[in-house]
Amino acid sequence: KRFHEACVARDVAAADEAFRDVLLYKKISPGVTNTWARLLVTQKDLQRSRALLTSLQTEGIPRDVMTCNLLIDIFGKNGQPKLALQAFQVLKKFHISPDVVTFNSMLGLHLSRRDFSAIDKTFASMHRMKVPPDVRTFNIVLGAYHKTNQFKKCIETYTSMPNYRVKPNAITYTTMILLYASKNNVVAASEVYRS
Repeated sequence: KRFHEACVARDVAAADEAFRDVLLYKKISPGVTNTWARLLVTQKDLQRSRALLTSLQTEGIPRDVMTCNLLIDIFGKNGQPKLALQAFQVLKKFHISPDVVTFNSMLGLHLSRRDFSAIDKTFASMHRMKVPPDVRTFNIVLGAYHKTNQFKKCIETYTSMPNYRVKPNAITYTTMILLYASKNNVVAASEVYRS
């Protein structure tokens, strides 16, 4: 109760103390871990996020995809790619299935690092694990292919979107228009614009 009250009040210090008490008595649920991770993300508390990651890796606290996604997100957005990858490894180590949010966070991390081969591998892993991509997934991958001038891959990826029942959005269309325009294909750019 004290933990949840501190989280609602966004009192990180009090929530940290209460979380440690909960850990001592082994009365922790995935909801508690998620709530703690969510508070740390909203407060951009990297130090305590690292401590939570360490607890997930070593202690017997409940681990789930949502908590790991939150940690991947905070580390990825704050220039801590190694810690984001460690949070991803927690999923693998404890046989927790990643979801589209996990993969989008990892794709975004790879894009920010300009690690285009990792984007290809991550996108292929999604397919292998049968995790359906969403429009954000496609936008990240299309953006990467556009930045690396992989025209053919970009077109193949764009035309595969209906197979996943994913509708392009303004970002998707803008990427494709810019891609066609860079190749001086005004007709194709106009077709994308009209669609």
